[in-house]
Amino acid sequence: MPSPQTRAALEEAIGMAREGPPRVAALAASLAAVAPHQRWVRRPGRPSGAFRDGHANAWLIGSYRGRGLAVGISLMAPGLRYPDHRHPPRELYFVLAGGGWWREGQGWSERRAGQWIHNPPGVLHAMRSGPSALLAVWFLRLDGR
Repeated sequence: MPSPQTRAALEEAIGMAREGPPRVAALAASLAAVAPHQRWVRRPGRPSGAFRDGHANAWLIGSYRGRGLAVGISLMAPGLRYPDHRHPPRELYFVLAGGGWWREGQGWSERRAGQWIHNPPGVLHAMRSGPSALLAVWFLRLDGR
């Protein structure tokens, strides 16, 4: 993990997810086993301050330079906002520990463990953690479908 803050956030988020619906709890148990062995990275670019030390992503399957489906994990410590961004691939998030999700033209909405978020290709979107850590599994469709 890139920082002590993200290690603590991951522990908190997995603990919350284990208290969620059965499918979320099962996935949280699996993530708890593999998370320490993943290569966690910060968002590309030059994030600064609390965001820099309070977020991390891990690729589980594939890479952004690949084709087909890529799967990863996004983690944010409490009280952070992921920068607005857009990308060509279609994206789905499966929420394990909730937060706020923003999409161009729709505004903010809160999501709980077990809910899905869809971002069409090229749409501007962001997310934020509330008083608790945010944890979500994401899926990118890299071949444009």
